[in-house]
Amino acid sequence: MIKMMWVRIRNYFDAYTLSLVVYTVVAGVSALVEWSTFFVLAKSLSVLAAAIIAFFSATLISYVLSRGIAFTSKRSRWEEISLFFALSAFTFLFNLGSFAVMYALLGVHTMIAKILGTGVGFVMNYAFRQFVIFARESRFAAISALLGRRDRYPLTADRWRIAGHGAPMTSAKIANPDVAGGYAGVRILKVMHSAPRYADAVYAHARAAYSSTEGPILDFGAGDGAFVKRFLRDGTAVDCVEPDTASQSALRALVPVVAPDLGTLEANHYAFVYAINVLEHLRDLDHYLAELYRVLRKDGRLFVFVPAFHVLWTSLDDEVKHVQRFTRQSLTANLENARFAIETSRYFDSAGFFAALMVRMLEKIGLFRYSSGTVGFYDRAVLPVSLFGDCILSRVVGKNVFVVARKL
Repeated sequence: MIKMMWVRIRNYFDAYTLSLVVYTVVAGVSALVEWSTFFVLAKSLSVLAAAIIAFFSATLISYVLSRGIAFTSKRSRWEEISLFFALSAFTFLFNLGSFAVMYALLGVHTMIAKILGTGVGFVMNYAFRQFVIFARESRFAAISALLGRRDRYPLTADRWRIAGHGAPMTSAKIANPDVAGGYAGVRILKVMHSAPRYADAVYAHARAAYSSTEGPILDFGAGDGAFVKRFLRDGTAVDCVEPDTASQSALRALVPVVAPDLGTLEANHYAFVYAINVLEHLRDLDHYLAELYRVLRKDGRLFVFVPAFHVLWTSLDDEVKHVQRFTRQSLTANLENARFAIETSRYFDSAGFFAALMVRMLEKIGLFRYSSGTVGFYDRAVLPVSLFGDCILSRVVGKNVFVVARKL
């Protein structure tokens, strides 16, 4: 274990040292821009206005330099800029909060607190740029390659997973265990009962995609019927597809039609199909999307809700046997390849993105486990604020992503 940890640290330094050095230069230039802009504007504007303009100026310079010399682009320019500014603002607030806690609550000397807060902000900014906003692969050669040394412990996909980063990013056709014998995520399913606001918010998006006059509905991957019950509560009948035999019995107490597989259903029948937290489990995604297309009638709508961003992979993904996470781009591309027309594509739970990053870090040191208490607290205290944030950030970042698509 200790040897594996040393290999992990060694490989990080080997792969990312040059990237970190270049980013340090970028950060230095950006800081000089911010300080000089603030110094000039503070003479004619209010301190707050000068600080805001200085922050945006420095962040824009940082983005241009980061994209140009420090990192490799992997997104559209608009998405990069939006995500860059959002994460920079989050880091700024975290930096400010760290300083306040150290200075006001812990009694740390002002200058030491400021230096430590700035250091935390620097590390967070680099991590966000290298592993979230831009391509994970370093733009520069590894130190060992420059020195002509062979790496005895290369960071292969298997070593990456063993080192604690969850399963590697995979295609949609990766093997998924047979779920017919029982659902692997029973504990998490029970834990999620502590998050009724989350379920209600997801249901609201699904419901908005459906008009009560359109026709029959299908829940693909109905699980324990959490969303079936919500449609029934609103007076809307639902058919279900659910491969787990135990869940089938519970669902038959709610609705008359519970099929074990899409292949048993009639073609061109449903006006609306929803799949909530399902596609991320599927081995052959192309096959299932083709089947969903088949059972929908012409102009029928499909609502898909899945976890977003592989960087947010935590123990939850392993426990419920996810095979992948999605972005808006990857999810819409899969649906378009299946001949669907995209009507809406949005991220969901913007604050959840940052919370999941924090969870991932806490899990590394054994300080977090998903439970009814932690999920319930987030649902009560954080999610309402997060949903408000979605009004601004839903095209940029979120813990989940949803798409409304139409059969042509």
